[in-house]
Amino acid sequence: MGDDVEWLATDPPMFVAYHGHDGLNPSSDNVLFDRCEPHSIGAIDRGPDDLIAIDGARELRRRGELVGHTSGGQIVVFGPR
Repeated sequence: MGDDVEWLATDPPMFVAYHGHDGLNPSSDNVLFDRCEPHSIGAIDRGPDDLIAIDGARELRRRGELVGHTSGGQIVVFGPR
């Protein structure tokens, strides 16, 4: 496994740092940096029109701006159009 950085938005600055751990039980840590504040998260699911769902943060964002929260659920999956 390895490390990677994915920019989600530039204004406000937002990116995800992915860090993979090798070994008998491979795992990964995903850290969302939102305006330089780190937040541990799950995966990111991409939807239509630059919409993203951030697992673990219960947020829906478009181009970095918060557009809503998921109610109670932590995992969001976008269905086919």
